[in-house]
Amino acid sequence: MGCAGGKGFAMMDGTLFVYVENPARPDIDGVSVFLPATKESAREALDKLQVKDPNAVNITEVYANSDDDCMNKLGYWLNHHIEQMDGTHSLDELNYLAVKIDGMVGDELDTFGAAIQSAQDISSVADILNLAENLDHFIWQPAFDAGMYGEFLISVAQDTTQVSFRALRYSEQHSDRALASYIEHLEQSVDHAAYARLVANVENGAFTDFGYIQRALDEMPSKYRGVEDIPHQHRLQKPSLMEMLKAGLEKSKAQLDASSAPKKSVDLEV
Repeated sequence: MGCAGGKGFAMMDGTLFVYVENPARPDIDGVSVFLPATKESAREALDKLQVKDPNAVNITEVYANSDDDCMNKLGYWLNHHIEQMDGTHSLDELNYLAVKIDGMVGDELDTFGAAIQSAQDISSVADILNLAENLDHFIWQPAFDAGMYGEFLISVAQDTTQVSFRALRYSEQHSDRALASYIEHLEQSVDHAAYARLVANVENGAFTDFGYIQRALDEMPSKYRGVEDIPHQHRLQKPSLMEMLKAGLEKSKAQLDASSAPKKSVDLEV
């Protein structure tokens, strides 16, 4: 059974909690911060660490703030990747990640968990956010081992060929009926797990704690580029004047490009 997306698993304090330290002040004990956080709640924790910039902290642990097994598994794999990275991370990015997880619905949480567990190329929180932004480029199935996926593949094949198979089974030709009987015997002797592993190898898929996952694309588009892509309402620190000026210039340029785009002419018949 898969995860259920949305806020159902989140505790009142937040979806994730992170343990934060000040790399410049190892003499100060770290603090736990619940995410998503507000500027005010984050500032209270950062003041205890004597840190001004929420993007210049050491984050040593990231876990789900939940009693649900599925969310706890997600927290485990998030923490696994965080442990492989450099200790300095952007708290803004982790806050935005918690926001994204809160907004996942349907199969998105399963897809995200499977993508996180199977990923081999994660080196930053930005990479994790890019996975969250590209869930539509993954194909997920609620199959938690090769046997389950094999049964699913065989059932799909049976549904697809049902009409043709019935035509063979009830054919007036003895050879057709013999072929139908032979196919039935083959289906009964198929090693579902072995067949699924063969297909998974071709699809470059993976079996995870969240189900079976495969990428629809070899390379994910970089939808998330950096902290500047985080909406201001989810930032724990106000953007700098330079960032605001840059954003304003980009918006003005986009409006100018749109207004100067050539209009299609329409020929009217007289």
